[in-house]
Amino acid sequence: MRTHQHHIAKCVLPVLVIMLALAGETPAESSDTDAPSRAFELRANAKYAEAEQLLDQELAERPENARAWFELARLRFHMSGVTRDMDPASEAIGKSVELAPDSALYQCWAARIAVYNGILKAHANDPEAVAEQFKKAAAAAEKAVTLNPDDHAARIILVSLYGNNPPDLQGDKELAGRHLKILEKRSPIDGAAARCEFSYRDNTEERLTLWKKLTGKFDTDPRLHRNLAQEFARSGNLEKADEHARRALALDPDNGQILMDLSRTFALSQNSEAAERFGRRYLAHKPQGPRAHRAWTTFVLAKLRKMSGDDESAEKLLAQAKALDSHLWFTMTPPPPELFDEPPPPSS
Repeated sequence: MRTHQHHIAKCVLPVLVIMLALAGETPAESSDTDAPSRAFELRANAKYAEAEQLLDQELAERPENARAWFELARLRFHMSGVTRDMDPASEAIGKSVELAPDSALYQCWAARIAVYNGILKAHANDPEAVAEQFKKAAAAAEKAVTLNPDDHAARIILVSLYGNNPPDLQGDKELAGRHLKILEKRSPIDGAAARCEFSYRDNTEERLTLWKKLTGKFDTDPRLHRNLAQEFARSGNLEKADEHARRALALDPDNGQILMDLSRTFALSQNSEAAERFGRRYLAHKPQGPRAHRAWTTFVLAKLRKMSGDDESAEKLLAQAKALDSHLWFTMTPPPPELFDEPPPPSS
């Protein structure tokens, strides 16, 4: 089971953090009667108790509100960084799917939550629960792409589940390849990102070659440069990583997440100087990212200072991180960007 734990953490999570865009901290104002949107705003500003109270009240009065269950699922998912318990999020998204079974978005989130829940079950050394959660994830993601063939996030989950796991955990190379080909046809950028994690996981040269092949046709797509920046960071090329990060930001000035991602990549490759440089650039970027991501980046900076022997600065940074987000994720993987996507509009 330890092999599965290591395999899951290494292979599934990285694919889940392949994202297209990140909303700012404060979404557009919503109607006073739109409880899910107001709860989203509260959570995005780290007011978890208030968000939970609002949703509990809404669901007590209107238990058929699928959007409220959906937002409660995301709230509980977010809070799992402290609770280490994904079952409450799983229960809430299950209610949402039950009330709105034809929502590809809810199905995709059901898959995402099941994958993360499986990872937690793996750490709890419960192989049967892991298998159960991954089975649920595959079924929900398949339903999502059936409802919406352009649900690239759900298809990426399928490529990851089928391509990077053994058969008893939904592994099926043929199915992974089938979904990968569909993804590459519908979205070459997303397809390339998925192929990197499936076919070229440990081959930096192949990954760079793949992205470079897309530069002619997609040179004005910020996602291309985000991924090139990441690959150059993995290879240790600070200069080229910075070049493509600046290009990505020039094309998409509001999306500073690339800086946070590069800070993490350089931290994992033990380049503390580069990691701190990009982390501080992310924290200074305007518009600011979500509080949870600013807190997480500050936490990484604290770890870097601790590693350098500067305990005083590390403690100060850690206190700042906790002040930003009381449900800080103390891991080297930040909360997924989809947590801060705008909630879906009310049904007509």
